[in-house]
Amino acid sequence: MNLGEYANRRDVLRTVGGLGGTALVGGVAAGQDGGTTTAGGGGTTEGGDQTTTETTGRATDRPLVVTCRLDDSVALLNQETKEIFAEISVGKEPLYCAVSTDGELAYAPNTASADVSVVNVEQQEEVKRIPLDAAPRGVNVHPENDDAFVEVAGANQVAVIDSENLQVRETIDVGKAPHNIVFDAEAGFAYVTNQGGNSLGFIDLQSLEMVDRVPVAKAPHNLHVDRERNVVYTANALSNDVGIIDVERRELLKKRPLTDQNADIHATQDGEKIFVAGVQSDAVTVYHAPDDPAEGEYRVADIVTVEDQDEIRPPLPERDFVPPGLGPHGCFVSPYRNEVYVTITGRDQLVVIDTETHEITDRVSTPRYPFFSDVQYDSGN
Repeated sequence: MNLGEYANRRDVLRTVGGLGGTALVGGVAAGQDGGTTTAGGGGTTEGGDQTTTETTGRATDRPLVVTCRLDDSVALLNQETKEIFAEISVGKEPLYCAVSTDGELAYAPNTASADVSVVNVEQQEEVKRIPLDAAPRGVNVHPENDDAFVEVAGANQVAVIDSENLQVRETIDVGKAPHNIVFDAEAGFAYVTNQGGNSLGFIDLQSLEMVDRVPVAKAPHNLHVDRERNVVYTANALSNDVGIIDVERRELLKKRPLTDQNADIHATQDGEKIFVAGVQSDAVTVYHAPDDPAEGEYRVADIVTVEDQDEIRPPLPERDFVPPGLGPHGCFVSPYRNEVYVTITGRDQLVVIDTETHEITDRVSTPRYPFFSDVQYDSGN
């Protein structure tokens, strides 16, 4: 896509989404840098010893776990200081991550070595590596029994890892190229994006079987569940839109436009704001959600410029199902702070955005190719 086409897409998004063309981006003019840069990559002192962080037991002190794909590592970031205090070697090319409900373990599927690294967060070390079939992708932790559900794209399955013995106890056939998963335990379902099948799958958590599929759009990538509004949002990477699915009626309500190849989507705790990262763009799109998804309108609240594409170094060889991008990929809204953590893959940075002002408040240097982040939840993810 040339610069003219890219500018036109952003103008269309502003107009269709409801954001005036003259609006500021992220509280500053488009292209203007924001926030400060915090040295984070390396996680060591000058003498080479690993740094540590003290915690007070508050939820805001829980470390943010960041997968760094081309460094073959998981980094731990202090949410208070915005400093990376540990780097933990894992398998080859870790993609996503999920933290257990007690905060003890983090799971990181490694796409190149076809396994899952299990990291003890407090001990800051990998404690087990679990072999899987080809191309594991996303992962999430069941909020009630702590089992880890891993999407194995090469086998068209979800692998269920027992939290007690850390072994695969079940595999679920789900459809073509599953990518990631979220849980709605009260409703009794997990929802999985089938990227190759352009659909959202429904997994019954009692029988551990796929019971339904809802067509969405092209290449649904990551997803988020809003339990109050009874909807799932899918970031559709190849149709450049967000799908809004009513999970009770099991139908696609509507789609809204986004920037190029949106990769990740997450909402604030009240569900009023939705943040979406576009990995082949330079922006995070912010949507305002209505109280009634069926009758109300989803409108663009902001487009936050997080990266200058001219400064991003050339692409690195990739073999992903979706063509690679070097812009913002992971987009995680902290459940404890008014902050969004956005991983900028080609810049080796994690950008912090204020959820209220949409301003960039920090830039943290990370190991190579930061991909995704997660933190312990009080009641599961």
